[in-house]
Amino acid sequence: MPVLCTVLLLPCKFVYKLAVKSTQALSGIDWPSSRLCSVFFIVSTIHRPPHSCLVNSGGAMLLLLTLAVLAGATCRAQNILGNTIGSYFYIHGEEQGEIKAIRIFYTLARRLKGIQLQFQNNWSDIKGVRSSRYEEFLLNDDEYVIKVLGTVGLCLNSLTFITNKGTEFSFGKKKGRPIVESGGPDQHLQTVNGMHSPVCLQGIGFKWTYNTVMRPGEPVPISNTNKVKEDIKDKYKVEDDDDDDDDDEDDHNIDEE
Repeated sequence: MPVLCTVLLLPCKFVYKLAVKSTQALSGIDWPSSRLCSVFFIVSTIHRPPHSCLVNSGGAMLLLLTLAVLAGATCRAQNILGNTIGSYFYIHGEEQGEIKAIRIFYTLARRLKGIQLQFQNNWSDIKGVRSSRYEEFLLNDDEYVIKVLGTVGLCLNSLTFITNKGTEFSFGKKKGRPIVESGGPDQHLQTVNGMHSPVCLQGIGFKWTYNTVMRPGEPVPISNTNKVKEDIKDKYKVEDDDDDDDDDEDDHNIDEE
């Protein structure tokens, strides 16, 4: 009987694995997270009788693949601040370097409509909707975004970026419920993701990275100890030479007496 149950459950396991992989591919999240987001697949498999799983494997596969699409959207929206409706976006380009500029596009009511980032000298694709009304925030060298504030209503109404130099730049109108996020000590903004509708940006998420100047666990540079030793040795050598000159002068004075 256990062997028979195992054989009958094989289609269920296949459907489960396929659904989990679909969740991973559709959502862009890593394997452990996609497994967690698809835990209901295990529950449905356990509570489904083996014979029905075998007979209805085609229908079960279609159902679970549909649920995988829904789970993918849900998992992607887990780290989004604000509204989680609309289409998901992720701004690629962080491999090209640090963020050097942020461009926000506005609606007629000055709500946030689209967003674009400049990595080094390269602008990313626009996420959301392009508009002739926009503002830019330019960052100086060695300047990074370390904290973001904002407000949300029916749309994303405002964003305020705060840098390690103490600079603050605000987009939009500060109206609605507040949102705030920072990466923590020694971290700065690497890129942005979020949700958008045909009308405006709905929600926003942030990916943080450690500062390249000081990473946790990175060895602290040590000065050249050999050079220091040589400098100390040369210093003592010069002092010894001065002492010898003083002794010679004293001997000469004694001879004259």
